[in-house]
Amino acid sequence: MRLLRSLFDWGGIRNKFLITSLLIGIVPLIALASVSYLVSSRATIGRSSEIIASNLQLASAMVDAKAQYVERIARRVLINQPIRDALKTAGGGDGASSTRTSQRIAEQLKQILIGSGDIASVSLFNWNGFRCRYRGTGGVSALSAELEQFDGEEWYERTMRADGYECYFLYDVLSGGVQEGASSSYSVSMTKLLRDLDSGEPYGILIINANKSYYNSVLPSAIHEDEACYLMADRRGSRANYLNISPGAEEKMRGAIAEYLAGGDVDDCLVTSLQNQRTGWTVLHIVERAAFLSGSAAIFGVTLVALLMLIALSAGMSVVAARTITRPLTRLGRAIEEAGQGGIPGGAFGDDEVGRIGTKFVELVRRNENLNEELVQMSLLEKQAELDALQAQINPHFLYNTLSSIYWLSKFGRSDEAAEMAVTLSDIFKLALNKGRNMITVRSEERRVGKECRSRW
Repeated sequence: MRLLRSLFDWGGIRNKFLITSLLIGIVPLIALASVSYLVSSRATIGRSSEIIASNLQLASAMVDAKAQYVERIARRVLINQPIRDALKTAGGGDGASSTRTSQRIAEQLKQILIGSGDIASVSLFNWNGFRCRYRGTGGVSALSAELEQFDGEEWYERTMRADGYECYFLYDVLSGGVQEGASSSYSVSMTKLLRDLDSGEPYGILIINANKSYYNSVLPSAIHEDEACYLMADRRGSRANYLNISPGAEEKMRGAIAEYLAGGDVDDCLVTSLQNQRTGWTVLHIVERAAFLSGSAAIFGVTLVALLMLIALSAGMSVVAARTITRPLTRLGRAIEEAGQGGIPGGAFGDDEVGRIGTKFVELVRRNENLNEELVQMSLLEKQAELDALQAQINPHFLYNTLSSIYWLSKFGRSDEAAEMAVTLSDIFKLALNKGRNMITVRSEERRVGKECRSRW
């Protein structure tokens, strides 16, 4: 309050009006710009989040569809009697018997995988040491690694715990050397423990590898973004992997992706995620916060420019309004100064409220001047009347005293002095009886004196 009071005490009425007008105009504009930016930012984030969530749901549904396709292949392998019989009876080693078993399995897999171009390979293991891999057109090939060598690996332990349910991994479980981070293998794996349909006893493990491109297409190309990434991530276990499913900004956002996979908060990015229940993978969208709010930043820039323009316009209009109001007040102050110095203000005032006050003030000054002149004239007339009254009182006493003096001069024999006094008294009465005038010209006096001299001589 003290600051506001000192601010409004600064300067004259013009400055106070200018500051008040600017505050009245600028404060609402700043509040409007801030509210507009916040509202637009929240609206942009809310609407974009809805679109991204819808895209993630679409991607998750496509992942479900592709996983179901792989599961149908796995079930066809599971219920295929020749494959079951071969796995139950096949032994280990690389002998002719094992080769014939692999050929029979390959013939069955060929029938099962007709039209499955996205399936990279199908691998089968049993507890007797038999293993084989079918690569479609590449035929069947032997695997160097035996099932016992995978004992202790995460994918193997999870497959055994799943007890016949499908397990999904964002890397090729048979490659063995995949590092944490982006999936460097060309395929992702689905593993399944094979159990006998009659006895329920496990007799082998099925591994189906699907090409990465099979899952890269879960998003329609129309919703790919250049400033963001759509990913499939798997943070289960000790190895965190992800698969980029859109040609977005993966290169410049790898640091943020790694931080998210490590379980940290990504402050510079907005992350939207949705977990796919079938595969356990997380479908997520990562975008830089600055790029995400670029639309709001553009709105803020336009609002800021408009705000500056409105502030400039408000300041200009406030200056004009202040001048319009303070100019008559300045003229009124100048008129008061002129009246204080004894002059009469000149010039005409406007027809507004201040102008009418100024006009009335000038009229009062002029009327006061006229009253002063009338008072002076009345004072002079009053003085003259007092002098006239005094003179009227003095004349009888003067005549009485003069005649008494002449009498006593004559009584004491001073006749010459009495005669001189009588002549002087005659002169005074001649002057007083000069047709009622107080002034007498020198020429008239000369004539009078000349006549008296001639009469005496």
